[in-house]
Amino acid sequence: PAGIGVCIAALVAMAYVQAGHWKDSFTLYAHTLSVTDDNYFVHTGVGLAHARHDAFERAIPAFEQALAIRPDFVLARTSLGKALWLTGNEDGAVAHFRRAVELDPTNPVALYHLGVAEAARRRYEQAAALFEAALKRAPHDPVVWHQLGVARKYLRQPEAALDAQRRAVELAPRYAEALTELGLLLAQRGDLEQAERYLRRVVQQAPDDLLTRQNLALVLLRLGRAAEAVEQDEAVLAAAPQTLGSLGRLSQIYASHPDPALRNPSRALALARRTCELTDHASPPLLAALAGAQAATGDPASAAATLHRAAALCEQAGQMQQAQVYRQAAAAYEQRGEP
Repeated sequence: PAGIGVCIAALVAMAYVQAGHWKDSFTLYAHTLSVTDDNYFVHTGVGLAHARHDAFERAIPAFEQALAIRPDFVLARTSLGKALWLTGNEDGAVAHFRRAVELDPTNPVALYHLGVAEAARRRYEQAAALFEAALKRAPHDPVVWHQLGVARKYLRQPEAALDAQRRAVELAPRYAEALTELGLLLAQRGDLEQAERYLRRVVQQAPDDLLTRQNLALVLLRLGRAAEAVEQDEAVLAAAPQTLGSLGRLSQIYASHPDPALRNPSRALALARRTCELTDHASPPLLAALAGAQAATGDPASAAATLHRAAALCEQAGQMQQAQVYRQAAAAYEQRGEP
């Protein structure tokens, strides 16, 4: 969050004003500690310097030293909590976040980090309240607005979630996570054109965001623009050939789309086979897609056998109604040699 960045900048700027000839921050902090006693501020600076380099195991003892000198220093406590969280000590992190909020109930950084921790534990009501409290002090922080929107989504409050994500995007128009969430929320509401607009913005600025490409493909399919959906899913497979969602969608489109220009039975069969291999032939819907591709390439006997296998898996799982659907389709292939 911006608050932590401002504090880091202030620490470094102040240190350089006081001793401009010290170029390396660790050398500066070491020098300062050698000539001063109980300098909690500099211990915190050492921890923040380590944290900037993702050396959280080294940052932790520095923050602990700062707190041993001044237990009520909120910056050191929230920073220690973040370092503990990132090294897997979630309980320890939450304890420090809670204590930081107790020390300063209006501190937006402490409120934000405790909110993130609560959301990670699926305590979304508590998380939303903490994010809202943080926004009272930091109303222009897009990250907090985004996290509030995510919490509201999980609380099944879609309009409040939309409002929060819109605010995040207004504050940071290239904020990919908020753009993506906004697009998905709009798609769930049925506003597909607007959903496409936001998802496409993410893909344009981050072409390697394969998950957003898949979501965009789904929206395009719902809009009836299968050719554009194919472009997105093929781009996904070019970068990640084992992506199941794209494999499944493309195999179905190539096997049975009403537009002859989009049908490609041999490509459908290759993709469907790859999908089933990746899932150990254990997914009935994917086996059904393989059967469709087999039929599209003129092999109804193989399609029937594949559907019987899908039916057997459904029966083992107690899904008798779906098993019957697959058995009936298999019988149609066996009796007529066609779908």
